[in-house]
Amino acid sequence: MKKILFLLSLVLVVASCRKESDRPILPIRLGEEDAKELQLTQSETRMILLKGGDGKYAATIEDARIASSSISRDTLRVSGLLYGETSLTLRSHDEVRRVRVKVVPPPFASNEDVVTLRPGDDVQTLSLSGGGARASLKVEDPEQAADIVWQAETGLVKIKAKYEGDIKLIATSEDRKTTKEILVKVRCSGTADRFGVYMTNSRQLSQLFPCRAMVRLKGQYVRFSESAIPVLRTKKGLTPEAQVNRVLTLTPEIATPVVGEARKVQIQWLDASIFYKEHPLKREGEYTVYVEEVRDRQVVLRGRGFKIVAPYRKD
Repeated sequence: MKKILFLLSLVLVVASCRKESDRPILPIRLGEEDAKELQLTQSETRMILLKGGDGKYAATIEDARIASSSISRDTLRVSGLLYGETSLTLRSHDEVRRVRVKVVPPPFASNEDVVTLRPGDDVQTLSLSGGGARASLKVEDPEQAADIVWQAETGLVKIKAKYEGDIKLIATSEDRKTTKEILVKVRCSGTADRFGVYMTNSRQLSQLFPCRAMVRLKGQYVRFSESAIPVLRTKKGLTPEAQVNRVLTLTPEIATPVVGEARKVQIQWLDASIFYKEHPLKREGEYTVYVEEVRDRQVVLRGRGFKIVAPYRKD
């Protein structure tokens, strides 16, 4: 009887081993979608269900400074440690699988990609997070239209708008591999649809003075006057009437303008003493202006705190 039971047990063991050996060994898979590479942040841990092989797995990381790995039955656990790339090797029976592991800063995220403000607005509602604790922000503001401060740790962006302009914020991640752009537009309410000079340093667009006469010397300059009969300088200086007459001369005359381009122009006043010290156009001399709009007969030039609607020449 004992011999019969021993033989039966031996048959069952042999059958079980044969059944195990007949089971196919499939390639190792990482998750349902079989990830080709793993990307995670410095403080992130990912858990991935493994398939294939013989159901028993081992994992090794090439560079343990960048990431760590561990196996619990059929679950792979990978944690990011330092920014960089390394290789993860998985083994099960005769199957071997190598996967690239990338540890990257958290992606950038903002609550707005285009922000429109009025001059004088002082806001703290823009949020820009991600990129790592040592991410950087570059402010491209050629017109110096706003004061901007970003705190990478909190993601808070503080903006104090001063006058009209277009500002580009370019955030760069700590590893210098990822960027994000946000456009800040500072605009006054109102329109500049008449020839003349306008101020853009308040919420409402305002004309510097009513332009009642415009003189255009082809190829040389454009002159705007508050008086329909402007009185210019004489050998004896300015007459009393001229001293209260605002006259601005723009040199040279604008030719073939293209939207977005920068131009160098000269601003001259008949008498600049009538303006307060901090006036955007108090100083005579060279200014940089940007072509904001080209109309049928008008070009809109935007400078630091002002804009000029002038005629232009088509070459």
